Amino acid sequence: IKGCDSIVVTQLTVNPTYSVNNAQSICNGGSYVFNAHTYISAGTYRDTLHTIKGCDSIIVTQLTVNPKPNTSSVSGNANPMINSTENYNVINSTGSMYYWIIENGTQLSGSTSNSISVLWSTAGNAKVRVVEINNNGCKGDTVSKAATVLPVKLVSFTGKQQNNDVVLSWSTASELNNNHFIVERSLDQQHFEAIGTVNGNGTTSNISQYTFTDEQVLSDLLISRSGAAIYYRLIQEDYDGEKSASRIIAVMPEMSIQMDVTIMPNPFCKQLVLSIHQDEAGDAAIKVTDMNGRTMYTERLDLKKGETIIDLSLWAAGAPAGIYTIQMIKREGVISKQIVKVN
Repeated sequence: IKGCDSIVVTQLTVNPTYSVNNAQSICNGGSYVFNAHTYISAGTYRDTLHTIKGCDSIIVTQLTVNPKPNTSSVSGNANPMINSTENYNVINSTGSMYYWIIENGTQLSGSTSNSISVLWSTAGNAKVRVVEINNNGCKGDTVSKAATVLPVKLVSFTGKQQNNDVVLSWSTASELNNNHFIVERSLDQQHFEAIGTVNGNGTTSNISQYTFTDEQVLSDLLISRSGAAIYYRLIQEDYDGEKSASRIIAVMPEMSIQMDVTIMPNPFCKQLVLSIHQDEAGDAAIKVTDMNGRTMYTERLDLKKGETIIDLSLWAAGAPAGIYTIQMIKREGVISKQIVKVN
């Protein structure tokens, strides 16, 4: 202010800025949080920070989203027998490790592989669970398989025809609190009815043998069943009321029919007569079905020894033209013949 010089010496320092690459990865469904930002999708993200000297510092995040394992369902026996060893597995994915959890059983082998063996030593409800971790470190959803450990180790179950009876036989290797077996029969593998009960042996580690006779079942059913299979299963019941079902077996009746059937005429128009020859008198049935299996005519017959004439002309006159199957059904079996109606 008095006209004299004032010299100012400025010393300028240029501080560096920083750019840092930040490679990160997450599993599908996860998130990555940085600088108060949450990232869930793959991509490149830039965040600007300030150094202690006030300069910009740029963080470049390169985010990769890795897929989670899509673990298959667990394969294996859902109804193992007590004291049995069963194998369970899922489809293997290269590089994955598998961590198994067994409820009510003991894992014997398999470690972290996709296939294990399990010893079932306790009867009742059980479960096999597995978690897969892939080579990216991503954890899949827990996959479970429910099981029921049966208290009776059934080693055989068979059925055999004896005349008009069916004799069922089965054996067990061990039993735990086994009260009894309920024997059930079905004609279609869907609807079963109880036909008898056989007492069990409680708790034993010895082999036990059982039999049950379904008396006169073939005599009662063959006419209506046309010689089709008869199905059986066992329902094992504990003292506490818990039940479990065996596999289903089929018994196919062995039949030998002594009967000759002559159809006159064939093809037919308005008249149709059957001539039936047999050595012994007895009951029978006749059934006519169309090409779609629909029943068009049925009649029960009282056949005499020698020749019996059956007149089907009343049905024949009203039947549409086409191809039909006519069946003569006896307890001993079935004779089927094809007939043709013409106009």
